[in-house]
Amino acid sequence: MAEVSSENETSAGYHRLIFVTLVAVLVTLNIALVFQLSEPSRVERDSATLQEEKIRRGSALFVGNCATCHGGDGMGTEIGPILNDKAFLSTVSDNFLRNTISNGRPRPATSVWPQAMPAWGQDEGGPLTHQEIDRLVAFIRNWERPVEQVGRTVTASGLPADSVEGGEETFAWFCANCHGTDGEIPAGTQGIITNSPERLREKTEEDVRLQILQGGNEMPGLTSLLSPAEVEGLIKFINTWPR
Repeated sequence: MAEVSSENETSAGYHRLIFVTLVAVLVTLNIALVFQLSEPSRVERDSATLQEEKIRRGSALFVGNCATCHGGDGMGTEIGPILNDKAFLSTVSDNFLRNTISNGRPRPATSVWPQAMPAWGQDEGGPLTHQEIDRLVAFIRNWERPVEQVGRTVTASGLPADSVEGGEETFAWFCANCHGTDGEIPAGTQGIITNSPERLREKTEEDVRLQILQGGNEMPGLTSLLSPAEVEGLIKFINTWPR
């Protein structure tokens, strides 16, 4: 009887082991299935995040390098043509935009524009890397999407956009290319220094806001590129400069 009882216990233990193993396998399979089902959406989210980051960086590059000729909103100036045009963008490829930025374009004899477009790619002696040109193309291509209100409340590094620190980061992204990180570089043909106590004493906070949004004196307006929070952060950062 003792032997039979021992055999029964062994058999029961064996069946328990099989049961536990099956449960573990089923749990593992379910977890794997959940991950498999969620993977496409995660990849899509990551891809969208990377694309938005590329567009954001491209917008800053556009302000610093392209807006003088094409306007801060891409609607053109007396110097350069409109780029923010869905009909135009529907007829050109990314490679066309990339090659045009990198290699420039000659001025046709019948052109209404006063000058040729210079080459901006480093391979042609310009300042932009391949990665920066890709970001510019992503930003320009983004004009094909429906117009959306820019609503960013945090900076690229996660700072509150309407804080002094956030404003300093926004300045570095969108303004430093012309004005320097401390605002003390003379910008444009008129040599205007942003961080000038004499100039700042003459300006109210509303004057600064209008300058940022509407531009002027060769500076493009940033209305279509900055969120209200980013504008407020910029103003707070500029207000830290001595007057």
